Amino acid sequence: MVAFDGRVRRADVRGTCRKSASADPLREGIRAFLAHDYVTAARIFTDLAPHGNPVAQTYLGYMYANGKGVPQDFTVSAGWYSCASEQGVAEAQYELGLMYDKALGVPQDYVAAYALVNLASQRLARSARHGPGYAMPLLSN
Repeated sequence: MVAFDGRVRRADVRGTCRKSASADPLREGIRAFLAHDYVTAARIFTDLAPHGNPVAQTYLGYMYANGKGVPQDFTVSAGWYSCASEQGVAEAQYELGLMYDKALGVPQDYVAAYALVNLASQRLARSARHGPGYAMPLLSN
């Protein structure tokens, strides 16, 4: 155990403080995505998304919609966007709404499209009022 005397040196706590195991792979996936290493990003996000990680699900939705690191598949994209959307990710709600509007991977449904885009815009408006950090940052380091 480390004694605290008001001055903690990094060497004193090394190994006792651990980062969340799920945060590191996500961060690596985002870095790979931003570096345009889509195959690596897809592999990492594919490991995280089935465990309910909404950020990984949103990235996979985008990647499948655009054929980045995976074959383009609008049905799979809509599925991942739907999973993230149910967890309140505004970006996923918006993209899924557009997919319903254009009948990409889902049946055309203007009511669902409107509802999802409206829900996303309300969430994004709240995040703008509350400042940075309120909404989930998807494309940042």
